[in-house]
Amino acid sequence: MEADRDDAARLRQSLDDADGAATRPEGTASGGAQCVIGKVASGSTASAFWTMTAQVVAGAEVDGGSGTLADAGYTFKAYNLGATAPSIGTPYLCTFTPYRWTFRNG
Repeated sequence: MEADRDDAARLRQSLDDADGAATRPEGTASGGAQCVIGKVASGSTASAFWTMTAQVVAGAEVDGGSGTLADAGYTFKAYNLGATAPSIGTPYLCTFTPYRWTFRNG
């Protein structure tokens, strides 16, 4: 079990060393975020890169409280893994894979 954790730590370090913070959106957590909410800003076709505006969740953290998405102040490119083109302004959970951000529409 300890060896599994060591292998995972080495893999994470290897990815961080190969990738660095330059390909991750600014302002992400130490070591880089694995997921970020992105709102579609521009793009035109399915199965292509789209410009996303990073979002933060605002609102009081209370049971039953409503949250809202607010612009985090930076953009990034994410590849649409889906078969259809998304609508501008639609929010998606974007996942960081080695070297790229991805999201799925359709």
